[in-house]
Amino acid sequence: MERLHKIAEQLVQVDVAAMKFLCLDFIGRNRQEKIEDALSLFVELQKVELLDFKDFFIVAELLYLTGHLDLLRILNLSTQEVESQLQQDGMAKVSPYRKMLYSLYEGMDKNACRAMKFQLHVQLPKCDLDSETSCLEIFTEMEKREMLAPDNLGHLMSILKLVMPKLHRVVEEFEKTNCSRNHENSKSGLQPQVANEYKMSSLPRGHCLIINNSDFSEVNHGLRRGSEKDVEALKDVFSWLGFNIHIRNNLKAQQIHDTLDEFRQMSHAAVDCFVCCVLSHGEQQCVMGVDWEKVPVSDITSYFNGKHCTDLLMKPKVFFIQACQGKIMQEAVAVDADGDGMESDARASRTVPVDADFLIGMATVPQYVSMRDPDEGSWYIQALCQHLKAGCPRGENILTILTKVNEVVSKNTGFVRLTEAKQIPEKISRLTQNLVFHVPTLS
Repeated sequence: MERLHKIAEQLVQVDVAAMKFLCLDFIGRNRQEKIEDALSLFVELQKVELLDFKDFFIVAELLYLTGHLDLLRILNLSTQEVESQLQQDGMAKVSPYRKMLYSLYEGMDKNACRAMKFQLHVQLPKCDLDSETSCLEIFTEMEKREMLAPDNLGHLMSILKLVMPKLHRVVEEFEKTNCSRNHENSKSGLQPQVANEYKMSSLPRGHCLIINNSDFSEVNHGLRRGSEKDVEALKDVFSWLGFNIHIRNNLKAQQIHDTLDEFRQMSHAAVDCFVCCVLSHGEQQCVMGVDWEKVPVSDITSYFNGKHCTDLLMKPKVFFIQACQGKIMQEAVAVDADGDGMESDARASRTVPVDADFLIGMATVPQYVSMRDPDEGSWYIQALCQHLKAGCPRGENILTILTKVNEVVSKNTGFVRLTEAKQIPEKISRLTQNLVFHVPTLS
């Protein structure tokens, strides 16, 4: 904290504005309105789990990108060390797209910025010629109005051709790099994206929120043993698929609502998808907070519908719910029902979202328990992660993968309190296109 204070003291408002722009993929526009200085930016980075006392490399990355190389010494890092770490897989958090836009901003003089405002004054009336609006603010406004995105650079390129041709080549180079990545995907045998397929090429792909409620001891319901194995498997597979991972543990019902609202307000404009995994006890049509208060699944999904999260409009929103939907055990099975030996997460629900482009994968059908092995994790999540790893490199549709998950889980047999139990998951799809999680490749 002392180091962060020292760094914050050296950063002026224009530096904070630049860092806020570089963090737009992690901290949405609504949340950025509250950020007035570097310290409040660091607080927001802590909230999205990119900064803590063990890992503050995101600050080093932001200092490096904004040219404050002298301040790296406060973190006991050299420029060379930061450059070397940024080359390592997974260390760089700021996307190539956002770095490209920032390089344009750095390369623009006042005249070019003024000319850019003139070109956009009809579409973006906020960009007044006499205002102090920066090019970063122009880029943000273009993104807000869907005039600019990693796969939508035409408008920007046409303007740069007129106002600063040398910067036009920067965007061209970025596009070539992306095309090269797509070509590598093709060479490695990955299926190309087809017309009726959701776009799945942004890096990062989007946010993956994992809510893990495992400790119910305060309400005398003990621990959901094995849930940590599910968290580990989900983190592993979705980080491999290119998502930014966020894990929230042991939330009360109101904290679940607050967390969902936090992620609703994040910027999803530059990403292609949102994934939310909830691991908890449940009852029909709800999951439980660790205070044993109910959170309807319909409420969970509603935070991200077209009305409440416009950034995700027409983008896939995927929810995986590992929880029971009741107390009845399906016949012919024995395990810890998600129960004893095997356990159950008795009590989540079947809800049909009101808007399109939702997919909900439920561990079990209404009224029944779901199974969780205290040592290995839940039947459903473990099978899901296994088949995502097998099917995604082959370009399999998510519905095909979930059908295979159903097959695997249905063949399992377990015992709960000496009673044989079975389980069959359920998928609820309101997708309007094929959803394929294309595996990112290193550029």
